[in-house]
Amino acid sequence: MANDTLAEVILAAFMAGVASTAKAEAKKAGKKAVKGTIEAGVNIGKSAVLGTPIKPRKTKRRKRSLGANSYAAHYGRNFKKLAPANKKANGSWKKDGFKRTQKQAHTLTKKERK
Repeated sequence: MANDTLAEVILAAFMAGVASTAKAEAKKAGKKAVKGTIEAGVNIGKSAVLGTPIKPRKTKRRKRSLGANSYAAHYGRNFKKLAPANKKANGSWKKDGFKRTQKQAHTLTKKERK
């Protein structure tokens, strides 16, 4: 029983130290940068005192859409149509050929999309 209260006191002292250090760091780096550090400190402190495994923080990840949008599809078609004019006979790009093709494809796509 005495060990439980001692563990709680140690944990509270550790957490107070983590919180004060985090506040000082937050002023330097901004609160969002330190928020994860505080949560990590809580998990590490609890696991060290109580002997429980550390749980990783759950974050929601945003999925990228797999389908290309309409502009990208039109741009791709135009790029493929214009590319042969800016390539050599062996299939490699002429000097600044890729850059020219890219610019021409964007211009053509913008005109088509109006």
